[in-house]
Amino acid sequence: MRIEVKGVDKVIKKLDRVKSLDGVKSSITEYGPDVESTMKKNENFVMGYSTGLTEERTTHTIRKGGLELEVGTDTPYAPFVEDGTRFMDPEPFALPTYYEVKDEFVEKVIEGLKKDDWRTYNANIRPPHRIGV
Repeated sequence: MRIEVKGVDKVIKKLDRVKSLDGVKSSITEYGPDVESTMKKNENFVMGYSTGLTEERTTHTIRKGGLELEVGTDTPYAPFVEDGTRFMDPEPFALPTYYEVKDEFVEKVIEGLKKDDWRTYNANIRPPHRIGV
């Protein structure tokens, strides 16, 4: 299961004007465990088929030199829990996590930009507005 934010490429092109993104990288790295714990909190399944393995195997990974955060689980049945099947109701955990952390995540990235060379920051950068699942 993967949640992808659309429109990030345009933001990254504008961020190329910033000489250093160390502040952004630091903000993303520091916020990763918080997003992971939020997802684990949302994995509190109550339908009776929970073993705890999904929560146990939920991790976060920092990629693209510190500019990408991926949080998820590698249990093969996670999409069935998230979306449900004809035999079981859905118990979403990934999408609610996204909606719970997205605004604070954008704030953290902007805080990181403020730590970087702010004079080269283009104030017209807006956070991505669409999500694809």
